[in-house]
Amino acid sequence: MSSLICVVDDAGDNSACQIRLGGDLSVTHAANVHQTLLCVVEKYPRVDVILQDVIAFDLSIMQILLSAQKDQTTAVRIRMGENSDCATHWLNVAGLSSALSLEAA
Repeated sequence: MSSLICVVDDAGDNSACQIRLGGDLSVTHAANVHQTLLCVVEKYPRVDVILQDVIAFDLSIMQILLSAQKDQTTAVRIRMGENSDCATHWLNVAGLSSALSLEAA
C-alpha cells in the first residue's frame, strides 16, 4: 500500500500556511487529507496546497480540494509542484483545472 505525504509548514505568524500533499491521494487517505485541511482552514486566513510527487489521485481528493476552496473565510490556493502529472491529468479529465484555479508551484 502506498503512503500519504502530508507536510504542514506554518509561516511563523499564523498569517499563512503551506501544505504539501503527495503520494497516494486517493480514497484510502481521503479522511486524513480532509481532517488536515479542515484544521488548517479553520486556523489560517491563507493556505497554499501544493500537490507534488503524486502517485495516485481520485475523485475523493478532488471533492476535498473543491470544498476547501469554497471556504469563505480562508483563501485557499491549489498549486502544482514537481511530479504532479497524475493529479493534473485527472483534474483535466474531470474538467476541474479551471475550477480549482491551478497554479504552478
